[in-house]
Amino acid sequence: MNILYDERVDGALPAVDKPRLLAQLRQALPDLEILHRAEDLRPYECDGLSAYRVVPLMVVLPERLEQVQTLLRLCHANRVPVVARGAGTGLSGGALPLEKGILLVMARFNRIIEVNPQGRFARSSRGAQSGDFPGRRAPRPVLRARSVLADRLLHRWQRGRERRRGALPQVRFDRA
Repeated sequence: MNILYDERVDGALPAVDKPRLLAQLRQALPDLEILHRAEDLRPYECDGLSAYRVVPLMVVLPERLEQVQTLLRLCHANRVPVVARGAGTGLSGGALPLEKGILLVMARFNRIIEVNPQGRFARSSRGAQSGDFPGRRAPRPVLRARSVLADRLLHRWQRGRERRRGALPQVRFDRA
């Protein structure tokens, strides 16, 4: 049972032959890391919202886009549901696994593809953050990861709200 999937409303999930699916995945994607033993699956039974726990059928940890594409084709052909998950820190419950489904963990998509100091740009996977860059700093004109930018905006908004309520003292800095 998953709080986001109710069989009474959404219909029953199809039965999955786990050994056959595992063999197909290993044949099509020999370099893909697949977790299928009960003790390996336990850490993935929930994200930051630990009140709801469901052990997935399997967990896959791709490193390349081609692996994700092949995995999704195979799952679609076998009618196996897939739930994508980032780093597992979410508190909304949006990445809760399905008991008869595969959990697609995208946490390894945090690679730096290219840093070009002369051109003053960098290319990276979506999950890369500014701390992942060599020298712990992205080239100046490169926008930081969206999550870092969103965190800063949220922090500013919260601090402004707290100041307006009088919870924080007004602090002004000299620009000189």
